Formats: sequence, C-alpha cells, structure tokens
Amino acid sequence: MQSTAQSLGSRLLSLVAAGVTDVGPKSHNEDSWLIESTRDGGQLLMVCDGMGGMGRGDEASQVAIRVLAERLIDNSDPAYDAVLSGIRRADAKLKELIEQDASGKTPGTTAALAYVQQGRVTIGWVGDSTVMLVRDGEVHTQNRSHRVVQKLIEQGLMTEESARDSPMGRLLERSLGGRDDDDYVKPGLLERWSLLEGDYVILCSDGLTDSIPVKEIPALLAGDDVQQIADALLASAKERGLVDNTTVIVAKAVVSEQSLSNVIGMSWSSEDQETASLPPADYRSGILNAEAVKLIERERGDAPTVAMSANLASDDGGADARWLPLALGVGVVVVAILIVVTLGLVLGMLL
Repeated sequence: MQSTAQSLGSRLLSLVAAGVTDVGPKSHNEDSWLIESTRDGGQLLMVCDGMGGMGRGDEASQVAIRVLAERLIDNSDPAYDAVLSGIRRADAKLKELIEQDASGKTPGTTAALAYVQQGRVTIGWVGDSTVMLVRDGEVHTQNRSHRVVQKLIEQGLMTEESARDSPMGRLLERSLGGRDDDDYVKPGLLERWSLLEGDYVILCSDGLTDSIPVKEIPALLAGDDVQQIADALLASAKERGLVDNTTVIVAKAVVSEQSLSNVIGMSWSSEDQETASLPPADYRSGILNAEAVKLIERERGDAPTVAMSANLASDDGGADARWLPLALGVGVVVVAILIVVTLGLVLGMLL
C-alpha cells in the first residue's frame, strides 16, 4: 500500500510492515492479525491469540480484530481514549457471544496492538501477546505479560525457564472475554514513543516468544525487507520447536522511497522532536530499558525517583509499592505494642 503522505520536512520516514502466521503443532490456527491504514493517515497493527482451550478461540480472535479495527481505523479521539474504549468494546462483544453460546464454552482471546499516529506509537494489550519497540539492537520498551507467573518471575520466586515448565505457566490473569459479566477488563497501556529511522515495532503471539526469548529477537532483525524478517523470525522459532500457533508482525521506520510497495500510512519528518507521554496511571504497565526511563525523566523535567521507576514497571501503577515499606513498619510497631500490653495485663493478673 503506497503512502499518501505530504512532505513534512527535509527527511521523510515511513513505516513498512508485514506479517506471517503458522498453525504450528495445532490442528487449526486461532491467531488473527491485521495491518491497516487509519483515516487520519496513521497505522494500526494488531495480533490476537484466541484461547482454544476455552472454546471457539478462532472466532474470538477474529471478533476482537474486527471490533478494534472499527473503533480505531476511523478514530478522531485521543489515542489513549481510543485504544482503551476499543479494548473494552471488544471485551463486551465477546461477552455477548458467550451469552449466545448454548454449549457453555467460553470464547476468549488476547490482544496486542500498536496504534501509530505521525510516527508516534501507542501500545495497548490484554493477555500474553507481545509488542515491543527495538532500537539500536536492543528492546527499548516492551509490554508486560498478563500471565499469572509473571509476578512470580518479577519477585524472583520463579525463573523464566521454570515458568515455561510450570503447569500454570500459560495461565492468564487477563483476557478479552472468558470472564464474568461484571468483571471489567483492565488493559495495559504503554508510553507513546516517536519512531526514529531504523526502529522496529514487533508484535507477536506467545508462540514466538515461547520459542525465542525476547532478549534474542533484536539479533534476528536485519535489513529493510520486513517480510523477509518476519519469515526469518518464524523460521527460527520453528527450528527451536513451535508449541502453539505463531504469528508475528514486523514494522520498520525507513526513509520513504516510491519503490516500496508495502508502505502504510503517513510519512513524518525525522527532525520532529522526540516526545514521550504517559497513559493514565491506573493503566501504566510495561518494561522499559534504562535509556527509555531517562527519556521520560528528561521530557517530564523531573529528577529520577524510585517511586517513578517502580510506577513504570508495575502493573498497578506502582503506588502500592511506594507505601508498602511504611505500612509494614507501622504494622510491626503496632503488633509489638499489643504484645507488650498483653504481657503486662497477664503479669498484673498473676501478681
């Protein structure tokens, strides 16, 4: 798809993207994916991984893709509002399907999306599908998995290797659909990043990341032919052994050339100032490298704080982590006072 952009500066960039999917060892493919331009000249990249173990996973992923596309392709609202409402609409639609299903099976799906406007990316997701920004050969920012074992890994109670072998290793704490009607879905949102020339945006289902550790993916990215890169990632995962349906989208920010046949959306100038903004505090959830944290601090003009660093990496916004040591300290003091008072009363009765 050719770019419809107008010149924005002396050096123009465009996003080129391609995807590939494979059924893996399964009987049918429950993954769905989309690469599409938006009305405002942006781009929408999405991967959804249906949960077949809960029934009708292929239908669930297709429904989620359709509802999210309807919300975001013609969007005129702020990016975070659009992504959040789109995810909630998809969740509500899947719950309608649950009510219509007489078999009692519960369809559900993950969702991971990158919504690009003028070279700035807003990331939203539910579940364990992955979206990441790779810059200068390393993962610059990555979403945090909504697997149950993720918190155990972060707390040092389980390694990534042992999590893969654990019976609950693939269980999700969040999904679209597959939950009670009154359970309000809470997606993760990541900071909006300005893409620079050479940046890669990678989206994939867990079939890829269960075969290839995220930290090894940057070394497998080379060149401007995003279709070849996507195919190479899938081939590498196959060599290591696929355990599930596997889907990957590779997008790259490149200098615009008329010869590119898969350029999508609007071009932008690489001279635009790089900016970062934060989503609503309750939805901040991601993993950032040290340079990414410095970027946010520089743009905010704030001095680095432990609380802010915890906030960026925490699924719950980090506020609880900041007050936990104080709460524990107060609790210990209160318990000690109660013990002393109780002993005093007992001794008084005895004497």
